[in-house]
Amino acid sequence: MALETFAVPAKGVGRKDYSAATEMSVEPVISSWQSVYLYYEALFVPAGGSIVRDVDTPLNQVVLLYDFFASIPANRLIRLKVEAVDALGVAYINVDEAAYQTVATHISKGYPFFKTIRFTAYNYGDEDEWNFWIGCAGLYTSEEQYYVGLIPS
Repeated sequence: MALETFAVPAKGVGRKDYSAATEMSVEPVISSWQSVYLYYEALFVPAGGSIVRDVDTPLNQVVLLYDFFASIPANRLIRLKVEAVDALGVAYINVDEAAYQTVATHISKGYPFFKTIRFTAYNYGDEDEWNFWIGCAGLYTSEEQYYVGLIPS
């Protein structure tokens, strides 16, 4: 059987690049100054216990977080819960994952934190963990610029 090829006429307007990739912006509302936000810390978490760490966001800034992690040097079951705490003290769960040794979660559209980022680290092992690393990565911008992108003109 012979291999056949067919000519396919181009349709539409634009550059012919024949790619299958689709590109889009995940945060279209950010239109001015922004900077990288990184937070990480090593905690002591007792065996079979948990610890809560509240991290305040910069004043008058919105922190958009995409990546969250927790890691220990041993292959034991751990859990990471991350919550956004508002000015009234109400917590909204963003991440609640468990895994052996490392928890890594990515949110494709960053979640905004306005007041406090609450990390809760759980150690389900039978040994105390002195190097329980938690952290997050994203970006931050002013509240004013964040809201400018959300209000229709």
